[in-house]
Amino acid sequence: MTSTNFKGSRSFVWDAHKSLGHGATSCVYMGRNKKTGDEVAVKVFNEQSYNRPNDVQMREFDVMQKLNHDNIVKLLAIEEESEHRKVIVMEYCAHGSLYSLLEQPENNFGLAEDEFLRVLTHVTAGVKHLRDNDIIHRDIKPGNILRSVMPDGRSVFKLTDFGAARKLQQDEEFLSLYGTDEYLHPDMYERAVLRKFKGQQFGCYVDLWSLGVTFYHTATGSLPFRPYGGRKNRTTMHMITAKKQPGVISGVQEVPDGPIKWSRDLPPTCRLSR
Repeated sequence: MTSTNFKGSRSFVWDAHKSLGHGATSCVYMGRNKKTGDEVAVKVFNEQSYNRPNDVQMREFDVMQKLNHDNIVKLLAIEEESEHRKVIVMEYCAHGSLYSLLEQPENNFGLAEDEFLRVLTHVTAGVKHLRDNDIIHRDIKPGNILRSVMPDGRSVFKLTDFGAARKLQQDEEFLSLYGTDEYLHPDMYERAVLRKFKGQQFGCYVDLWSLGVTFYHTATGSLPFRPYGGRKNRTTMHMITAKKQPGVISGVQEVPDGPIKWSRDLPPTCRLSR
């Protein structure tokens, strides 16, 4: 390990070769508090981030400073690295994300009931805290839900990554596009992925759609809406989500250009009790 791998701010140091995850505008690294040695997660922004309007750059800092809840990753500090560029220092969750938990072979058909109920309870509590503060997340998915484990072995799930979050009151709307294809509300999918602009705006309900897809994924180990060929089959993906009947919770296309197999029930492989 060479010293050139290490970067630092006033109170924290991090290893630029120990990435915990990355997105379009930032990378999160494993770090430590210089005084206590406690492990932290440090979010460092890249050049693309600084090309955004200043108010968009500042939004994530403003959002995180308003939040304080057991089911939201805790902000520890906002410090400057170099050239007055800010980094976000957060609590470190040592047990990965909900997505990495679902990727484990034993969870191939979803989480066991006790653990699923923890996800349900903890994530909805975190989202309620966001709404109580007039904030929408705009990128809820298993990869943005981190897991800590208490001394007694119980999991605690926490929402993270507020790069797309913003203030939005109940009756307000927004135009900008964020999110991950499989978890996007169909109206946002149509505009962001299919590039069809109909002048529509979006409200705080987009988080509820993403939440529903996330909970289905957690309960079953699979995404609810699956065109043949996956995310490459964009037109069918939008058709499934936009045309499904009320009460239908999944739609799967098993062969090319084949019919959609709709369902109003969780699959029999699901590990939840009736």
